[in-house]
Amino acid sequence: MIARRMIIENYNGGHCNLSSDGLSYPTRSDEGCLIVDAHQRTNVPRLYAAGDMVRGLDQISHAMGEGGVAATTIRNDLASEHALLRAMSPR
Repeated sequence: MIARRMIIENYNGGHCNLSSDGLSYPTRSDEGCLIVDAHQRTNVPRLYAAGDMVRGLDQISHAMGEGGVAATTIRNDLASEHALLRAMSPR
């Protein structure tokens, strides 16, 4: 809810406008939802959205699935920038 308020309430309309504070804001639908691709990415680099912030079913189970897709996408996007190392567990 906090993230939603920060993004939606500070949004100043249009498509990825640059505000006076220097931040880019994601594109929204006519209904006010954030527009995302199939991997929950917005048009703002490194900003992902899921659940009731995006267009689609307003159901907890659907939001959880979108959150899983977003988490996997974040991990894969980070790994494409630099190798992610896993800690070795002691045996």
